[in-house]
Amino acid sequence: MVMKLTRIGRIMLNFCLQFGSSIMFSRSGESNTGRYWLRMTIKFVIAFFVCSSFLFPAHASESAEKNYSLKQIPAKLLAGKPKQHNPAFFMSLKSVLMKLRQKRQLLFVDVRDASDFKRARIPGSINIPLFSLKTKTFLKSGTLILINKGFNYSQIERVCQRLRDAGFTYVWILAGGLRYWIQRGLPIEGNLFVQKSVNSISARDFYLERNYDNILVVDVSVAMIPKATRLMPRAVSVPYGKQTKRKFIDELMKMLRPHEGNPLMTVLFFNLEGAYPEEMQMLIRKTGISSVFYLKGGLNEYEMFLWQQGLIWQADNKRRMAKQCVNCP
Repeated sequence: MVMKLTRIGRIMLNFCLQFGSSIMFSRSGESNTGRYWLRMTIKFVIAFFVCSSFLFPAHASESAEKNYSLKQIPAKLLAGKPKQHNPAFFMSLKSVLMKLRQKRQLLFVDVRDASDFKRARIPGSINIPLFSLKTKTFLKSGTLILINKGFNYSQIERVCQRLRDAGFTYVWILAGGLRYWIQRGLPIEGNLFVQKSVNSISARDFYLERNYDNILVVDVSVAMIPKATRLMPRAVSVPYGKQTKRKFIDELMKMLRPHEGNPLMTVLFFNLEGAYPEEMQMLIRKTGISSVFYLKGGLNEYEMFLWQQGLIWQADNKRRMAKQCVNCP
């Protein structure tokens, strides 16, 4: 946190420095006595608390400053125009499995981080970062199935377009990603208990995908969080714990009906703290929803992420304005 000193603060800072120096160098003749050091200690403690009260008053109102800053988050960071993914870049899991049964030669290319790939992966898949795929020209003649977690499609979709433009004719993205593969009970190498990490979505990942219409954002809090209507304008409320399990499922399925037939349909659940009861997760799994994710850290973490992005946006905006006004009078 950067603090700006007021005029009084600067005066007190100068006083503290001078007072501190006088403490260290005054009456050095008594420096060998215990009484001298006791007196110096008392003076130092008094000086510390006096100066602190003038120099660091902002700490007491840090949370209030944060709340005020949250109101200044630019609207463009909260929500934009709805976007759609291009279905021409995707291949359904059903089609992939059919091709495998037909003994077609498919190469699964996992584009996740190396650490995530090591923890859990589709047998026979290889790990290549998105940014370097275009340089692997020896793969041009093969049929490539790109694998990610199954949530953040925007970046992998752009790369898929560039690959096709570069001559990679047969390249597709697996609809549902690794998450759907695991949910269907298909073979996995690595950590067998990785499911919880695969269905957890960070605030950053959600932010990048927030405007895509294939994502249904559901608040499962007992009562919808008031600030959620501002931070997540498209969120709907399906309370868990306030009603019977049957009613919870009925309301959830009702929300999903308008999205039936969308192969990329994804449901993201959240609450305030990001703690999702195992009983609730089991109940949701029984619905058979193909792609289910949970917001890591809940709305609180997403709120903090937006606040940080707002500060960055404001700083960048000030720099742009300064460049435009270099020759201003």
